[in-house]
Amino acid sequence: MECFRFLVVNSMLVFILLLSGCRSDKSIDGFDLVSNPSGIGSVDSKIILTSIQATFDDTVSSTGASQFLEIGQSGNVKTFSLLKFDTISDTATILNAKLILNTNTLFTDGSNKSTFTASVHQISENWQDATVTYETRPDFDMSALSSTTIISATASTGGTDSLFTEVISFEFETAGIELIESWKDTLNDNFGFFISHENSNFIKEFFSENSGINQPRLELEIESSTGKDTVLVVASEDAFIVEQISPLSEGPLYLDNIFTNATVLKFDLSDISRETVVNDAVLKLDFLEDLSVIKASGFTYRIDLLTEPFTGMESVEIDSSFSPIFDIINTTVNPSTVSMNRLLQFWLTEDLENHGILIRALAPGSDISKVALHSNSTNAGLAPRIEAIISSAGLGN
Repeated sequence: MECFRFLVVNSMLVFILLLSGCRSDKSIDGFDLVSNPSGIGSVDSKIILTSIQATFDDTVSSTGASQFLEIGQSGNVKTFSLLKFDTISDTATILNAKLILNTNTLFTDGSNKSTFTASVHQISENWQDATVTYETRPDFDMSALSSTTIISATASTGGTDSLFTEVISFEFETAGIELIESWKDTLNDNFGFFISHENSNFIKEFFSENSGINQPRLELEIESSTGKDTVLVVASEDAFIVEQISPLSEGPLYLDNIFTNATVLKFDLSDISRETVVNDAVLKLDFLEDLSVIKASGFTYRIDLLTEPFTGMESVEIDSSFSPIFDIINTTVNPSTVSMNRLLQFWLTEDLENHGILIRALAPGSDISKVALHSNSTNAGLAPRIEAIISSAGLGN
């Protein structure tokens, strides 16, 4: 047995010596994460800048699927809301009526303490919530059926429960009640209400018919053969429309939910070798707070891969086989960061062609949020960039 153990031990020693004799001192290029004097396999940090930065806008988004309605003016936009009610019961007489809206949030600079007057008008031609925009808005009667004061206060911290949110009411006089009465006859024109405003310098956001809670509703006091009662009729269609009253400030790159502003970025990888291994890569997007309109819930965006060189809006082609990257820009975190590890690696190995990326809103038409990103024109040091940790044998600098 002793002789057997001796043979085994000696055999193992010979095997180890053979291995050590065959080992090369040269690191495998790009995979050795320990720096060495020759620079082969060294770890480096690198800031990758863009060779293309561009912002463009597309068609105006419809808002009929939004969970919100917007009323007022802030910055360079005015907003108005439209509503239809097509389920008015014909079994009772309407004695009194009012339109009720529940507040979600407020768009302002935070120092605004003013008020404005909002008014309800009869719409005189048909419209569809899926297609209506400011440019295609229907005509409406300039005589107001009701008006109320909108104050620059938001819903309380109680959340979305109707017991805790601010309620706005438009009480109708005779003309408004008679109009709603006429809607009981389905043969009559029923194009709904247009909510306008005067002298506003903030925007109030309300829950829409799509929200599922705190929906716009008519509160009707009715009288029938069984006596008096109060019924609620929820809006059957609604939308908000947006007028851009002045151009966006020049310089920044933009993302937004209404005018479908989107941004194209292409990163210059010319001085990084194909053998480079990406250990970490983060896209950083710094935004200008004073030119951005971002809710507390943040602005959600998506990143898509371009399949063709960008030469203008008409050249944008999206790679449908590439899963988009999603992230949120929050007011409390600047810059916004998103991982680009896999995409950068694919570009370097040329498994994917580097034609750049398209950054755009995830939910266009959802509200009036917009983001102004720093560019080379506003601050080159804060312009979009990829900050990477790479290991490679062939860096160009």
